Amino acid sequence: MNTGGNAVWLMLSQATRVGGQLVGIVVLSRLLPPQDFGTMAMAMTAIAFATLFRELGIPAALIQRRVIEPDDLRTAFVAQVAGACTVGLALFLAAPVIASALGSLEAVGVMRLLALSFPLSGLGNVQQAMLERDGRFRKIAVVEIVATLSGLVVAIAMARANRGVTSLAFQNLVATGLSTGGFWFGGIRLSEGRFKLERLKGMLGFGGRLTLFNLVNFLSRNADNIVVGRQLGQVSLGLYSQAYKVMLFPVQNLTLVAGRALYPALCLDQDHPDRFWRKFLTATGMVAMASAPILVGIVAFREEFVRTVFGSRWDEVAPLLLWLGPTGCLQALVSLTGTAFMAKGRTDLLLRVGVVSAATQVTAFVAGIHWGLQGLVRLYLLSNLVNAIFILESLFVLLGGTWKEYVRQALPPYALAMAVFLGGRVFALGGGEGTSFPTARWIFPVTVVVYLIALQSMMPRRVNHLRAVLGRSLQAIWAGAR
Repeated sequence: MNTGGNAVWLMLSQATRVGGQLVGIVVLSRLLPPQDFGTMAMAMTAIAFATLFRELGIPAALIQRRVIEPDDLRTAFVAQVAGACTVGLALFLAAPVIASALGSLEAVGVMRLLALSFPLSGLGNVQQAMLERDGRFRKIAVVEIVATLSGLVVAIAMARANRGVTSLAFQNLVATGLSTGGFWFGGIRLSEGRFKLERLKGMLGFGGRLTLFNLVNFLSRNADNIVVGRQLGQVSLGLYSQAYKVMLFPVQNLTLVAGRALYPALCLDQDHPDRFWRKFLTATGMVAMASAPILVGIVAFREEFVRTVFGSRWDEVAPLLLWLGPTGCLQALVSLTGTAFMAKGRTDLLLRVGVVSAATQVTAFVAGIHWGLQGLVRLYLLSNLVNAIFILESLFVLLGGTWKEYVRQALPPYALAMAVFLGGRVFALGGGEGTSFPTARWIFPVTVVVYLIALQSMMPRRVNHLRAVLGRSLQAIWAGAR
C-alpha cells in the first residue's frame, strides 16, 4: 500500500475542502446576514456532538480486522444505517429542546434539515471504510472533491435566491448525499452475507471504546472555551479562540490527512512489529517536517502574522501564540499515536490514555484561568508536555519502541526550524530596536527559503523521499485528469 501517495490524494481533497470553506466564507458572507451564520453555528454545535455517536467506531473496526467476511459487511452496514437513522431521528425530535437550551430557537429548522444527513452518511460509511481499507484513496479524493464543490455551488445558488440559512444546511446535505452516492458507485456489493449479532458485538467491543475516547476528547477540547467564557467573558474567549484556531489549523489538517492514509497501512502490518514501527516513525517524521516551519514560523513572527492576518485590534492574540505554538508542536508529535493504538486493536488502552490526558488538560484550564489567559495557555502547554510523555511511553511499551529512535525521527525538523526562524527573527529585530513591517515581510520569505535549503542539506533522504512520493502522485493525478 502506497501510504505517501494516499496522503497526497487526501491532501488534495483536504485542500479543496479548506479552499471551499474560505471561498464560501467570502462569497456567502456577502449574500447572507451574520445572524444566519450564527444560527448555523448553533445548529452545528449539536450536530458535532451527535456525530460522535453516529458511527460507533464500526468503520474503523472493519478496517482494522485481519479478515473480513460477507457477514461482517452485512452486519456493519445494517448497524450503520440503523444507528445513523436512530441518531438522526433523535436529533430531529429533540431539535426544539436543544435549540432552546442553546438560546437559539431559529436553529430548530436548520437542525432538523441537518439531521437528514445522518441516514445519508450511514448508507455510505461501510463503502467508504472498505475503500480506505483497500487503499483506494484516489477514488475517495475525487468523490470528496466533487461533493465539496457541488455543495458550495448549491449553497451559493440558494443564497442568491434568498433562501437564507437553509442554503448553508443544503450545502451539507448535498455534499453528504453525493459522497454516499460516489462511494457506492464502483464500491463493494452487499448482496451476500447475513446480519449476525455476535459479529456486531465484536465490532462494538472495538468501536465502543473508540466512541468513548472521541467523547472524552470532544469534552476536553471544548472545556477551555467553557472555562474562558464563564470566567473571563466573551472578549477574552474571542481572543483565545482566534489564537487556538491558528495553532490548531495546521495540526488538524496535516494529521487528519496523515492519520487517514496511515491507518489502513498500519492495520496491514499489525502482526509485523518491525514494519509497523518503521511506518509509524516515517509518518511521524513527515508530519514533523511539514508542521515545524508553519508552527515555529508563526511563533517567531507572531506579531507580524496577527497584524497582517487579523488586523491591529487583535494584537492581544500574539502573546498567546508564544505558548500555543509550542503546544501545537507537541500535539503534532503525538497526533498519530491514536492511529497506532487503533491499528493494534487497543482502543481500550487508547481510552485510558485519553481519560488521563483529558483530566490533565481540564485541571490545567481550571488552575490556569486564575492568572488570566496567559496563565491558562502556560499551564495548557505544561499539561500537553506531561501528556505527550505519558502517551508516548504507553505507545513504546505497546510497540517495543524507544525514545532514542523516536527523538531522532521527530525532533530534528523542529530543531532546524527553531534555529532558522528564530535566527531570522533576531536579524529582523535589528539589534533590539524593534521590527518594522516592511523589514519583517521580506525577511520572513527569505527565512522560509533558507529553511528549505537547510532541510535539503541536513535531511536529504527525507526530502528526496517526499519529493519522489509527490512526483509519483502528481503524475498519477495528471494521468487521471487526461
